[in-house]
Amino acid sequence: MFPYLRRYNETLALGHVLFRFLEAVVITVGIISVLSLPLDPKPRICSGSRSGSRLFLRLRRFAQSRT
Repeated sequence: MFPYLRRYNETLALGHVLFRFLEAVVITVGIISVLSLPLDPKPRICSGSRSGSRLFLRLRRFAQSRT
């Protein structure tokens, strides 16, 4: 597409290439972030584990103390 746009307007062609590069970067970051998630079938905080409950209580107390 770059050669066709360059005939019309070189600035537009470079903007198109830059946008496509930015799109590829955003997609790559999204894929890496999804793949970096733990593959635990049950979430720990929502399953009622003690550490998750303690964390929730600490965050709630912290938020209440700030108001």
